[in-house]
Amino acid sequence: MRYGYQIFVGPMCWNESMDCPQMKGLGRYIAEAVRIREELIDTIYNGEYIDKQHVAVSDESNKLHYNTHRNPSTGKRACVLSNSDATAHDVTVYFENNESGELFVYATFAEKITVQNPVSASVPPQRFIVVVEA
Repeated sequence: MRYGYQIFVGPMCWNESMDCPQMKGLGRYIAEAVRIREELIDTIYNGEYIDKQHVAVSDESNKLHYNTHRNPSTGKRACVLSNSDATAHDVTVYFENNESGELFVYATFAEKITVQNPVSASVPPQRFIVVVEA
């Protein structure tokens, strides 16, 4: 999700499908990632990858990773933050030159929320969030 790549999964060394019992939890998580991907497809997957430009991320744990994308039609940016650690980590995200100040936060198994720039958020363990300009 962070780089705008596809999700490619080979359950049980390519010998099973996503319907096998061991894959149910991961399957639900992937479905949530796809839900967010579909809503943000023009920004993250069909948009311009701008690495870490135009956004300031404050993460005291130094355990979060992030990248930024821009929608070529609207100019709106999205910051994808991932946490591969076993504990949640707090982060502050600030989009440079955001006059309206309004942002959306997307997370798996949660509704999109509207916040103001800058936003303080918690990234759950082994999960991602996406902060998007409204």
